[in-house]
Amino acid sequence: MIELAPANEALRKAALGWLSDERSNKSLGYRKGIEGVFDAKLSFASAIEREGSSGILGIYEDGEAVGYIMLSESIPIRRTMRFQLFIEPDSRDAGFAGDALAKLADRVLLDTRLHRLETEILATNKPALDWLKHEGFTQESFRKHSWWSNESPHSTVVLRMLTPDWRRRRKARRESPVEEVA
Repeated sequence: MIELAPANEALRKAALGWLSDERSNKSLGYRKGIEGVFDAKLSFASAIEREGSSGILGIYEDGEAVGYIMLSESIPIRRTMRFQLFIEPDSRDAGFAGDALAKLADRVLLDTRLHRLETEILATNKPALDWLKHEGFTQESFRKHSWWSNESPHSTVVLRMLTPDWRRRRKARRESPVEEVA
């Protein structure tokens, strides 16, 4: 079972290590090589500086950091929270992302006055795009050349979840029969 909690020093150190991994930079859309590592670390460090620990939620499993959620642009008049979810490469496919996303959606869409949770990912990141749609997010827009990396522009996709959609999804999950293991 995972836990979401404010970033701590252990998460900061772990994240800077994860961001040195070429697999991380590729999935996040940063440049290849040392320049990408520098960009990724700078982005993470500036988010900590700009937002403080409240802008980064650590994803912990049994007390060990396995990823983070970077929060930004809580826009009261729009009742929107933007996020970027990252699971360290060696912990992917363990279900942590889905659990973290569900906890985040519960917090943002059910426990606050916010009405909209959204993220923006590279249009070429098909695994993330497919996964977010599977988790109930709706693709809302395609932004041509909105991300600059490797000395060239890249397009992104904005996906969103609204409070009524999340409530329906939670209800459907509660009502679905549990399959028995033979």
